[in-house]
Amino acid sequence: MGTEYYTGALGQENIHILLHAMGHTLGLDDFYDWTPTGAGGFLMKAGAADHVTEFDTWMARDFWRHLKSRYGIPA
Repeated sequence: MGTEYYTGALGQENIHILLHAMGHTLGLDDFYDWTPTGAGGFLMKAGAADHVTEFDTWMARDFWRHLKSRYGIPA
């Protein structure tokens, strides 16, 4: 994704593509053909949400929890 998209998206109301791409910078994977049990739309399932959802927040926290335990990062 080019820098012009990032800078152009800053003033837009709906920036779900930008938020999805930022999820990748946190290490989150795409979910195109699979939806976890109990999860509805969320950013990492492209096109399923236009805002950060509760499940997106959970995924980011869970990813960080695994990184901390793997690399011995203090809480």
